[in-house]
Amino acid sequence: DFKLNEITLIKNPNIRFDILSINTGSVSKINKILISNDAKYVLVKPINKLVRDLPKIDKVINNSIITNITIVGGGISAYELSFSLKQRYKDKLKILIVGKSNLAEQNINRFTRNKIEDISRDMGIREVQGEVISISKNNITLANSKVIESNFNIISTGSGTPNWVDKSFIEKDEDGFILVNEKLQSKSNNNIFVSGDIASVIDNFNFKSGVMAVRQGEVLKENIFFKLQNKPLLSFKPQKNWLYIIGTYNQKAILNYYFFSFHGRWCWKLKTYIDKKFI
Repeated sequence: DFKLNEITLIKNPNIRFDILSINTGSVSKINKILISNDAKYVLVKPINKLVRDLPKIDKVINNSIITNITIVGGGISAYELSFSLKQRYKDKLKILIVGKSNLAEQNINRFTRNKIEDISRDMGIREVQGEVISISKNNITLANSKVIESNFNIISTGSGTPNWVDKSFIEKDEDGFILVNEKLQSKSNNNIFVSGDIASVIDNFNFKSGVMAVRQGEVLKENIFFKLQNKPLLSFKPQKNWLYIIGTYNQKAILNYYFFSFHGRWCWKLKTYIDKKFI
């Protein structure tokens, strides 16, 4: 409640704030998919929930001779997940990736895209282009009425917003993300800062990624203290391109940057170094 400067909690008293920073990340986008109560599925976002649900996937696959797994969504994360699953479970599963437009990220060059598709074919991972509209116990249904057998589903459909955002009166964009200015302040109240996936910067490039969240975090840290001191705030200037390092198999990765594309163990070592250094 930005008028009363209060946060309403489920099981605790309301919290008042002078300055609020919202950095909750996003959830998997499932608002256009009808999921039955007996469907077996896990959500990729938030990632900590996927890690917690890993034993559930283990149980499904280890209790079957061969499991048909569908990854709903055709982005890079869907392919990284499929490579990881293939390494973890070997020949105990068949993987199908279903997406409206596979590998459509605008910063991925054609060499990287072709390499990812080659690896998928070599691993026996199938691809179907289409929009999933419903998930039942043993099947998924596409918008073109095609029905596909699927014992287990991993939802990797990109970023959506949690329910509490819909219930608040804070101003949002057409996809439900909180609108902020270039200082990362909410359009509804300049005492509220918002960053990461949950934020939508007005008149700016709004790609949801960890890179973008980290860069916003650097500006956010300074602006909170500047706000407390009534000093001018910094502006967030998003980069248009960045380094992708995509995990593949056997401690290899694909490095993608502008028109450069490499695949090898050294790319994985670089990815590990960058991640550990950041942490």
